[in-house]
Amino acid sequence: MWDLTRYKNKKKFHATKPFEPRIKLMAWIFVIFGLLIIFKLFDFQVLKFDFYYALASDQHEIYQKLFPERGSIYLKDFVISELTQEDSIYPLAINKDYNLVYAQPKYLGKDPQEIVDLILPILQPDEERQEELREELLSKLGKEDDPYEPLMHKVEDSQAVRIKELEIKGIRSTKETFRYYPEKNIGSNVLGFVGFDAEGFKRGLYGIEGYFDEQLGGKQGEFISEKDI
Repeated sequence: MWDLTRYKNKKKFHATKPFEPRIKLMAWIFVIFGLLIIFKLFDFQVLKFDFYYALASDQHEIYQKLFPERGSIYLKDFVISELTQEDSIYPLAINKDYNLVYAQPKYLGKDPQEIVDLILPILQPDEERQEELREELLSKLGKEDDPYEPLMHKVEDSQAVRIKELEIKGIRSTKETFRYYPEKNIGSNVLGFVGFDAEGFKRGLYGIEGYFDEQLGGKQGEFISEKDI
C-alpha cells in the first residue's frame, strides 16, 4: 500500500531545501548593509565630527572680517584760522574709492583679442605703456580655466561704467579703496606713503604715515551672525 503521508513530507522537504541558501544570503546582505550604516554613522558623527560641524556652521553662520578705514591726515592753518575765526583745514592724505576691473576667463563670452580692443581705449593707458598693457591683458584673458584675473586697479567710475555698458560676459568691476594725496607730491617727504609690507598687508611707510601707522590704521574687527535656511 502506498504511504501518501510519507510522499507529501518528502515532497515538502525537497521543495523547501533549495530556498535555504537564498535565505542565508539575504540575511548576510542585511547584516552587511546594517554594519555599513553603523560604520557610516560612526564616521560622520565621531571621526569626522569637526569637519561636518564646520561645514554646517558655514551654512547657517556668517563670519566676516571687518577692515577699518584708514584715518585721514589734515593740515591746519592757524594764521588764517585766527583771521577768519574759523578752522582752516586742508586734507593732505585721504581715502578715495576706485574700481578694480577684473576678468573671469573661464566664462568669457568673446574672443580675448576682441575684448582687449574694446576695453583698452576706455582704460586709456599711457602711450608708452599701451602695447605692454595690451600684451598683459591678452595673457590674463587667455587663461581659459582661470576663474579670476585682476586686469587694472585705480579705474575711475566713469571708465568702469563704460566698461559695464559693453556687457561683456566675464568682465566685471568692484570697488577698492586707495590712499589719495590731493596735493600730489607736496610734503611727501614728511607725509610718507602707504604701501604693502612683506606679508602683503597695507602699512604706512616712512613719515607721518609710518610713525602713526597704528593710530591711522585702526584695529581689525569681526562680524558674526546667523542666517536662516
